Amino acid sequence: MARLLFASTVLLGALLTMGRAGVDLYVDPANGNDTLCVPYPTAASSTPSNVSCRTLEYALYGNASAPVRCNSAQYALHDVVVHMASGVHSIFRQVCIGFSSNVTLVADQTGGASINCSLFPNNDTSNVTYDNVYVYNTSGMTFRGLNFQHCGPVPSNVFVSSSSNVMFEDCTFRGNIGAPLEVRFTSSITLRNTLFVGNRNMYPAPYDQNETTVDQLYQTIITGGGFTFFTRTIPATILISNCTFLDNQAGHNLANSTRPVLLKANGHGGGVILRLANTSNSSVVIENSRFDSNLAEVDGGGVYVSLSQGASSNRLVMINNTFVNNVVQNASGGAVSVNSFLISFNNTLMVINNLFVNNTANAGGAFSVALYDSDLSSTQHPDNITFYNCSFISNSANSEGTAVGLFSLVHVDQIGFPIYFIDCIFDLNLSLEQSQDTSALTSFRFPTFFYGNNYFARNMGGGITLLNTRMQANGAMQFINNTAVFGAGVAMDDRCLLEITPNIRIRFEGNVASESGGAIYVEFPPIRFVIDIFNRLCFLQYICLCNDTFDVAPQDWKNVSISFIRNTARLSGAAIYASDMQRCTWLANYTGNDTFINNSTVFKLPADLNGRNPFNYKDNKLTQVRTGSVVDTDLATAPLLIYVTNPSLTNSLVQPGETVAINLLAVDQLKNYREAVWSLEAPAQPANLDALSANNDTYLYKVPAFSSLPSLTNYTSTFTLNFSLLRTLGLVSNMTLQVEGCHPGYRIGASGVCECNTGIQDVLRCDENNRYVYLREGIWGTNDSARNLMKARVLPGYVFCNRQGRLSGCKFQFDVPNKQCRNGRTGDLCGTCSKGYAVTMDAQHCQKENLCPVGGVILAILCILVVVICALILLFNVELPNEMKGFVFYAQVIGLVYRPYSVGQSAQIDFDPLSIFLNLLGFSLPIPLCLSNSIKANYMALFGFITPVLIIFCIAAYTAAARCVQFFSNRSALKGITFLSLFVYKYIADASFLLISCQSTDIGFVYQYDGSQKCGTWPFVIFFAIGLVLVVLFVAPSPFVLGFIILKRRQQFQQYVDVLTKGLQNKHRWWAGWDIGRRLPFVFVAYLVVLGRPSLVLFFMSLVALTILIVHLFTKPFENKYTNIIEAAILLNLLMVTAAFLDPLSSPIPEQFKTFLVVLPYVYAFCYLSWRIGERINKKYNCTQKAIVKVKTLKSGMAPSSADVPLPDAPPTTTMPINQKTEKRPTPPSTEHSKVPPSQGGSGSSASKNTFESNVSTNPPPPPQQEENFTEFREPLLD
Repeated sequence: MARLLFASTVLLGALLTMGRAGVDLYVDPANGNDTLCVPYPTAASSTPSNVSCRTLEYALYGNASAPVRCNSAQYALHDVVVHMASGVHSIFRQVCIGFSSNVTLVADQTGGASINCSLFPNNDTSNVTYDNVYVYNTSGMTFRGLNFQHCGPVPSNVFVSSSSNVMFEDCTFRGNIGAPLEVRFTSSITLRNTLFVGNRNMYPAPYDQNETTVDQLYQTIITGGGFTFFTRTIPATILISNCTFLDNQAGHNLANSTRPVLLKANGHGGGVILRLANTSNSSVVIENSRFDSNLAEVDGGGVYVSLSQGASSNRLVMINNTFVNNVVQNASGGAVSVNSFLISFNNTLMVINNLFVNNTANAGGAFSVALYDSDLSSTQHPDNITFYNCSFISNSANSEGTAVGLFSLVHVDQIGFPIYFIDCIFDLNLSLEQSQDTSALTSFRFPTFFYGNNYFARNMGGGITLLNTRMQANGAMQFINNTAVFGAGVAMDDRCLLEITPNIRIRFEGNVASESGGAIYVEFPPIRFVIDIFNRLCFLQYICLCNDTFDVAPQDWKNVSISFIRNTARLSGAAIYASDMQRCTWLANYTGNDTFINNSTVFKLPADLNGRNPFNYKDNKLTQVRTGSVVDTDLATAPLLIYVTNPSLTNSLVQPGETVAINLLAVDQLKNYREAVWSLEAPAQPANLDALSANNDTYLYKVPAFSSLPSLTNYTSTFTLNFSLLRTLGLVSNMTLQVEGCHPGYRIGASGVCECNTGIQDVLRCDENNRYVYLREGIWGTNDSARNLMKARVLPGYVFCNRQGRLSGCKFQFDVPNKQCRNGRTGDLCGTCSKGYAVTMDAQHCQKENLCPVGGVILAILCILVVVICALILLFNVELPNEMKGFVFYAQVIGLVYRPYSVGQSAQIDFDPLSIFLNLLGFSLPIPLCLSNSIKANYMALFGFITPVLIIFCIAAYTAAARCVQFFSNRSALKGITFLSLFVYKYIADASFLLISCQSTDIGFVYQYDGSQKCGTWPFVIFFAIGLVLVVLFVAPSPFVLGFIILKRRQQFQQYVDVLTKGLQNKHRWWAGWDIGRRLPFVFVAYLVVLGRPSLVLFFMSLVALTILIVHLFTKPFENKYTNIIEAAILLNLLMVTAAFLDPLSSPIPEQFKTFLVVLPYVYAFCYLSWRIGERINKKYNCTQKAIVKVKTLKSGMAPSSADVPLPDAPPTTTMPINQKTEKRPTPPSTEHSKVPPSQGGSGSSASKNTFESNVSTNPPPPPQQEENFTEFREPLLD
């Protein structure tokens, strides 16, 4: 009947308003007139007046009295906009808006209109009302820009019920006594840009009967200090956006209440209360809002959320909010409190990007979750809460979570819903209790999961406390500088489990416990319960969904790292204390290749597990050591145990006569050594061993001779060492060893044991355990299938020397052969780049592949620069001056002398800038940068032909252009082509010899000491053939052919010979061929002499440099004596460089001085070019000034004075020098020197100079300072 009446009323209101247009009403408390204005009852049926009403009540109701009950449809409002002018609007009776639609109360100026109800309620007991503004059963109710202030005491200042589409925008609730805003059973409400400030809800809760049960409590209406929302069965959509809740308070104001603290009627939610009872599919969003300095007497200083009576599938999102300085006096949740009553399920709460700072409560200083009921038999999904990217900073509590407290109050066998933390920060949270033992996060029977990167730092009271809880760690977790009494990082009590997942990184660093467990503290209950714990009651368990078993040994954990660094405890367990760690063992047989201690504690695995030990301990310490010697300060545990380790073995393979160091440890509860009598069952050993003192835990077992080994066949045997301690306790450990003849470098001696074979070349000595040999430095070792030692000399930059102090030799570990290779290298001869590295373009160095893109970019840039520079040289016909020929020779060979990765000058580094500098400026070798890890050394050598190919292409292109383009046909490029030919020859020589560089080693002929590339195999044969053809047909004969042309065929190649021999004495013209050929010995020595002996390579290079210097000093080939001196100085510097690097591994010469010698010729080249550039600029400037003076003189009509007339710069046109640019007719390139008689030689000779002087004898001789202008002299890149 009630529903029918309600429907009829709504239909009647709709019929009455059908066809009615919207109504605008105006209220002005200062200038309005209730007599002249037209109120809504009249305006709805007539034309409204433009006169404002004085009171809101008159504008809404006119002369009629306010409804006795607001849930009556007597005065329904439809499509009404009430414009409220600035000022204080006093309310003298309750404002009711019921059964209405599309009603808006808006201030003409935001914040200017205030609704003040300080005189309400009245004293008329027959018309008792509780709320100042009451909205009921209304759709589309909007409050915009209004202030609700100084109202009360009343239960609610604004009360909204059974409505929809309600909005408060740009409103303010200030200084109200009672609940400022209460909303019930409303399907949608929005709060946007709304401020709640200074409200005090101390009004007693109605119908309070001191209920003591949850069922009774939730029949009671409770309200908070700011916004209160309650719904039952009706789905709701709530949006709180960009709102501020500042200095609001919620108290219960009942001194005689007998309820428990958490069940008190009021005092919840200092800022917001959200109650969803028996409701499904609701949506609550709180975003971009600030909760500051709010107070709640019971819980939820900022926000209080409750889910009850089967609430399900609701979604609550809190995103981008700030909670600061909120306080709870009695219970929990200083900022936010979430509570679940009467079994809720499948509800989701997302807390995203929220900041919690300086909030305080008795428990859960910032955030608390309380579960009052649970149903394990339910098939529904449980609730879940996710914290994503939240920061909890400087929050405080007396107990159970200074930042977050999770409390399950259900039966011990029931488990709460899951809680997820993703990328959260807990920093500087403070425990207020006297013992300071309250951690930042406390979880009591809530499955707690961590993902992403979670950070716990500087929390006083510890990082995490688990009580009867399962915690799962994923991603990365850090516990840094936390302090507590027990377990400064993680404290676990009563059947707790810490689950480790693949790819986890956990770091405990700098944590301090005033008692025990600097990083982790575990206390087991006396009664053994097993709930979801598969690893024999151990508190640590590895979880991998890809494996059917949970009993996975730690060395098989996938990419797990748990580090304990600089943690401190006073008494025991600087890293971990567990009252019972006896069950933390993995007893399954281990079938891997590493030695494994079957009965070892999980947290202290042997160090020799090839990097697969997930636990790392460093610098943990105890501040107070108990009586006795503490061997392991990291761990503390109760039961006795023994285990046996052998850190010296990487596998179980031994040989007779070898000494095996075995650690025998008997440990008490606090990880202290204790004296014990050991028993050993082993071949040729006594039955009992001597008692071991507290500091003597290493037993040296010597493998007996072959004759004493059991089941010996072909010098092969397998046997077991069985150690035991206190047999009555069943503490037994064993170790299996295997013999397969002698190790590489050893031989069977007369006594039947293996002894060091120093008769093998390059074997210097053996180690003290009679297991490994020490080889000569620079020697790489391996063994064949019969375990015979094989060795080879390789490039020093390829191998790593594992020395023993100052003793000679490098340790060769046959069981880990790659340890003799430098970082980035592996394989035979250490000649292959390991994973993550790539070979460089000089085919001698392995570089990190992330640098390869840089190499590709540099190569592309250099190719472009080569083309541009070649084009400029050809265009301007650049000639190489004699003063620079020595430097060019030096720059092209210094890269063969300074080879850091092959001769060992700086083989330790991955990137040598000096080597790159020398190669880029000298064009001596391919640059030492990689391109791709898929390109091998022999293919990389082909990149050496890039530069000569580009140069030849440029020369061919220019020659073709000269035949077709008039501009190019009138310009000679002979000098430029001659200049570029030096680089073509040198680069082809380098690349050709690199292709045929095949070295002889003990494992055969290999290419560039790369053991994976054998000479004679495909495609090396093709590369070798290409290189050999180039060497035989081009590289080797080119200097001789050039010398033959200069001496015997000069007339046929007159112009070319003149360019080559310019500046040389006539009798030493052959020097031009020698200049090119002297590069060849350096290339030959660099690639065909044994590179594995760097001193030999540098010795031969020193001889070559000395020979070239002597030849130069005796011949003095240049006409200019200063040119001879410069050339001699550069060659002397080259000799000094080769001598300085003669012993690259142990040279007494400082590296700085070597570097100075290497770059000194480059300093000369820079200074010379700078001087020539300055001279050319100065010459052009002087010519310009003289031309200006001459022009001014001609314009004035006066004859120039003798001082103004410039001296002649050149002879008359008829006798102009060759290639003079002002010549009247162009001269083809082929006739550039046609004015010089062939019989007199080239322009660079003395004869040619005499002929030239005879041709100009009839002209006045130029001044001496102008002599240079008569002979054209082009410098590189200057013309």
